[in-house]
Amino acid sequence: MSLPISCCNLCGSSERSKLGRCSLPIELRSDKTSVEVRTLAESVRDSELYECHQCGLRYRKPQLDEQSLGQLYRELPAQAWDYVEADIQSWNVAGKVIRKRFAGQSEIKIVDIGAFDGRFLSMLPKSWNKAAVEPCNSVLESLKQRDIRWISDFPENIPDAEFGQFDVATMFDVFEHLPDPQTTIRQIVRLLRPGGMFLFSTGNSSHWSWNLLAGQHWYLHTIQHLSFANPRSIRWLAEAEGLKLQGRIRHSHQRRTLRHKFQHSLETLHWRGRMSHGPQRHLAGLIQRLPGQRRLMHRDRAPMAVSLNDHMLVCLAKPTVSKETPKR
Repeated sequence: MSLPISCCNLCGSSERSKLGRCSLPIELRSDKTSVEVRTLAESVRDSELYECHQCGLRYRKPQLDEQSLGQLYRELPAQAWDYVEADIQSWNVAGKVIRKRFAGQSEIKIVDIGAFDGRFLSMLPKSWNKAAVEPCNSVLESLKQRDIRWISDFPENIPDAEFGQFDVATMFDVFEHLPDPQTTIRQIVRLLRPGGMFLFSTGNSSHWSWNLLAGQHWYLHTIQHLSFANPRSIRWLAEAEGLKLQGRIRHSHQRRTLRHKFQHSLETLHWRGRMSHGPQRHLAGLIQRLPGQRRLMHRDRAPMAVSLNDHMLVCLAKPTVSKETPKR
């Protein structure tokens, strides 16, 4: 059900620092949670956030095992992630990068890992050949209706015939769900042709809001989130897998106004003050005295600060000449 504290999810090192207890997961706060999911959440209620000394990845332990995670994803309802496409900043940023990279080309083959119902792929040119890796059974019909070919539930189960067939692979808000990011990404890169592009978006755990809130950061709100990347861990991963790091683009989780960003910054600073002891605790009181902020005194958890630039789009390229990648 849950895996005990052992080693880093990315590099396997046992050298780590404890950053603090993780916030109570939403699965234990919601009255809509099923008995089965609540039982899983109880098994990791007391998880802690750690930072690896070797690669810099931040990760939670204990965490759910792969079998439990797989069952969760297969049984998700079709309405589990009901987003407004235009508000998802990772899609907006990645769409611009991909269109610029393949401008004027009509025979592009793209695969989206964790595609859910295929809405991101539907934003791209209709002439492109689109495929999906997706474990959720309830959205397979939606993928078919969007003319998106389903090839596997998880990267580990992709048929050999698919390897080396794609120009670009994408993955949005999936890295944080991975119990073994290096193995999964190695498998995804196998899908690419030499010189192919792999873009993925995830939270940036070196953002100032993470450094203030640690285990209370909103990105730890669910038991499904296990691995939290940052520029240092991405550099380690690229070097370990022989990939070229072409760039990182900072972005927010959702598109919001400057007013939202200011408010979320205040709320993050306020919660930091609430968590603190001594002089820093006065920060919360000062913010509560600002016009319109008195309501913050009733807050019982860290803010879902989706407007802050605490995410990053990572652009990796597969080498044009295949190289043997070291096993960890």
